[in-house]
Amino acid sequence: MELLLKNFLEELSKIKTEYDEIRNKEEKFNIFTVLHKFNDERRLHSRFIAFLLNTDGSHEQNDLFLKKFLEQTKVDFITKNVKVFPNEYDKSEKDNIDIFILGKKRAIIIENKIWAGDSNHEDHGQLEGYFEKVRDDYNIPSQNIIVYYLTLDGHRPSNESCGKYKGTGEMNLHLISYGVEIIQWLKESLEEIDKKHKKLKDAIVQYIKLLEKMTHNRTSVDERIRIRDFIGCKPEYLSSAKYLLDNFKHIKWHTIFDFWNELKEKLQEKGFEILKEADPDAITKLTHSNISSKNEEQGIDFKINDNLNGTVWQEKDADLYWGFELPDNNDFYKKKLDELKKEKTLYFTGKTWGKDIIFNNEKIHLKNFESDNTFRLISKDFRTKLIEEIVNEILDLYNEKIK
Repeated sequence: MELLLKNFLEELSKIKTEYDEIRNKEEKFNIFTVLHKFNDERRLHSRFIAFLLNTDGSHEQNDLFLKKFLEQTKVDFITKNVKVFPNEYDKSEKDNIDIFILGKKRAIIIENKIWAGDSNHEDHGQLEGYFEKVRDDYNIPSQNIIVYYLTLDGHRPSNESCGKYKGTGEMNLHLISYGVEIIQWLKESLEEIDKKHKKLKDAIVQYIKLLEKMTHNRTSVDERIRIRDFIGCKPEYLSSAKYLLDNFKHIKWHTIFDFWNELKEKLQEKGFEILKEADPDAITKLTHSNISSKNEEQGIDFKINDNLNGTVWQEKDADLYWGFELPDNNDFYKKKLDELKKEKTLYFTGKTWGKDIIFNNEKIHLKNFESDNTFRLISKDFRTKLIEEIVNEILDLYNEKIK
């Protein structure tokens, strides 16, 4: 089986190489990545989406984009006489909300998250604060406020961000993703735009290509059919594919277990005392079930000194992060950590001053092996490089800003 699987993967690699060469010959110019970093939430993604949603925008499509967006997300909302922030005339955010749509006694809040974590406060969560501010300051009934949480993959916000509104129904919370709802919304909108608006259509096509690259949706229909036909062309290829699929949950388990174990060893090598190790049962919950649960949360806690602890942690429906924690209330370290929070070097959630782990311009979600970074954890060399970067980043920040 080992030789058969090797031959199968080599032939599959040839198909990938063939289509990669086709993609490499395509036009590489993209106006969005020329002007901004591809993951710039505020200046690129929020502004362009808000521009399209603006019923008074220079795109001259009136409420077409807003209507299509609401249809795609299955939400009822009157689209006449609304104001959208930011817009092409006023690029500032309204009340720090990424995209804010305000009508008479109705509103839409869109919180846009690509890499950033939730910006929670000690007395309220981020989404909780936005919801209550719109309700109270604009005198809008709670049932008339729609909240969208927009991410690459449609994951939930943290419990801290929702605050007292734990369930999605309690503040009309809708989870949407760039990979599904936004791409589909844009493609359906394109079909309704008149041919005379060629520049607008070209811009949307370029933006879709950017999103497809970000969300790993670049393969063509022809390529997918070719892969299917290749797998089905020989009984032994079908057997190899099934063998790989049947064992992939176990591959994921051992990959994540080795990541935590190798990280623990690296922290010990640097002289840190391990306070809590990753739980093998939690890894099983993470890798063997498609349903997210609190039981899959895991990580490593370690002692930096008598007054400061460190953590590397994976929460339910969240990206991998590291952070600092205070075992006891210590004014010296609390002041230092709060300063880093004000500088937006760290964010604060629960009891942790944390920072999302970004490697090769991509976050890591241990449940999502469709992500390049998470999938590459299968490689020991990749795990070693990632672990070195995590530990060095923690040490550098501690030595330069906290110690």
